[in-house]
Amino acid sequence: MGWLRSLSERIGTFFRLAPTERALFIRSWISLIGVDLTLRVVPVKRFLERSAGRPGRSERVAKDDVEVFIDRAAWLVMKAARFAPIRTTCLKESLVLHRILDRHGIRTELRIGVIRTGKAVQAHAWLERNGVPVFGYDPEDGYQPLAPA
Repeated sequence: MGWLRSLSERIGTFFRLAPTERALFIRSWISLIGVDLTLRVVPVKRFLERSAGRPGRSERVAKDDVEVFIDRAAWLVMKAARFAPIRTTCLKESLVLHRILDRHGIRTELRIGVIRTGKAVQAHAWLERNGVPVFGYDPEDGYQPLAPA
């Protein structure tokens, strides 16, 4: 019955979130599924073009609160990814957070980098704001950013 206690703790944690954070968690979870389905038929570049500049229904974040909002939204996206019924990736999580931040008036850039390990090439996605990584990037991983398309 350990799984029941774990489930109970997770539900309790969810309801201890502020109402706005619960809404952001649910939006992230749904968006992860939507992004997964969309990327099966639409290239990433077109996805970004279509989602860029959409008028946000959310309030803009005050300048003093931007960094805290980015950190909290990133945490909620990562938590939502753990419960998503799909296989999430750094790209899907980055796209979801990118859209959330954009709708709150926070502009970020999706970056994709690669690293060669032997004969294999691995890719990784992250977000930057004003040239500074804000989600999903650790310089020690050694990914080299590709030039923006």
